[in-house]
Amino acid sequence: MQIKVLYLIISGTLLINLLKGFNLVNLESNFVVNIFILLFSIIIIFLILTENNNSKIINNLKYFIILTFVIRLLLMYWDVYFSSIVSLPGSGMDTLAFDRWAKEYVNNDLNGVNGYAAVLGIIYKIYYPNALWGQYLNVILSILTIYIVQEIFSKLEIKDKYKVFGILILCFIPNYLISSSILLRESIVIFLLALSIRNFLIWWQSGKNIYVLNSLISILCATYLHSGTIAYALALFLIIAFANNKDRNFKINISTFTLGGLAIVFFIVIYSFFGNIFLGYANGIESVEDFVDKSENAAYGNAAYSANLIESNSVLGLLVNSPIRALYFLMSPLPWDWRGLGDVIAFLTSSLFYFLALFYGFKALNIKKYRNKNLLIAILIFSLTSAFIYSWGVSNAGTAIRHRDKFLVVYLMILVISLDGLSKKNKNT
Repeated sequence: MQIKVLYLIISGTLLINLLKGFNLVNLESNFVVNIFILLFSIIIIFLILTENNNSKIINNLKYFIILTFVIRLLLMYWDVYFSSIVSLPGSGMDTLAFDRWAKEYVNNDLNGVNGYAAVLGIIYKIYYPNALWGQYLNVILSILTIYIVQEIFSKLEIKDKYKVFGILILCFIPNYLISSSILLRESIVIFLLALSIRNFLIWWQSGKNIYVLNSLISILCATYLHSGTIAYALALFLIIAFANNKDRNFKINISTFTLGGLAIVFFIVIYSFFGNIFLGYANGIESVEDFVDKSENAAYGNAAYSANLIESNSVLGLLVNSPIRALYFLMSPLPWDWRGLGDVIAFLTSSLFYFLALFYGFKALNIKKYRNKNLLIAILIFSLTSAFIYSWGVSNAGTAIRHRDKFLVVYLMILVISLDGLSKKNKNT
């Protein structure tokens, strides 16, 4: 499916540029853009319906995938034409800023334009500076992410009902529905991180090191869009260092220290030579105090929260406060911070999912004999390293809700793997 959609995008791009070159259509016009989107969408729905997948799961879910595709399109058009009535969560200041910076990029005013704004600027150059192009690409990438997750699930030895459950969550979890329909970077980042997990899983099962490199490339692409996703690179090195053996048991050996040294060199090189590209958020951080000051600056607005048990401006404070900050990042808005019905809905549709994933994930670690236990530990490492790093960059419930969805795929994996393991444990007792 991914290859077919890629061919479709390439063909459509060539057609659009041909029409643009001969000035046959006005690509600035929303009407013309909408005609292209309509035609592309009809073709994509046809591809979904005719996709002959080896997995019975995805074949049975075709109509749900079409439904989520249509819902995302409707949300996209609501954001474009009806946001004055009710604005979608997350749409507004950030989406307008990305659109403005991307247009500056198109006009060759490149000062300070990088990351998602630069990527969006390239999209605007290829097509035309119209936000609909960027939003529609986000919608398409969210559908491709569903297919990547289906591929990931097909490689897991778990019951089909949990695979179906996980894919349905991915299709309809509200925040992802919205963020993949507006002009934000979340859809691209989730797609890239899903790709990295897919490659990691192939390495885990086959031992082919090329997939580690492929996973790292996807992570670096995501890091270019948002520096905090470097957490996945840290997790990847940790897992390889401690579980780089045939049985994927976590243990310390000679290769642990070798790979640990390579990881240190990798992060030093990235920070020293490519920091402006991949780690813009870390610019100017030279001490624990600088790190903490950045996190405190992230606490703004009515949704800001305080998550420090003790003063953070020391290594001890960093260690003590990190778990509580990670908890707030994953589960805000927590009940004692609720300001109204909106926060209750956000908790029930987002926070509760992350809580349950971790709750069942840690519960499943107590299963003595479960074939996916080591894989569950590995996926938990991905989830916890990202939660740790982002917890110090976010101190606002609204921002936390948006950023934690970047890691939606690993939490889905934690949930379905742990539910499968717990169901087998209960059956045997």
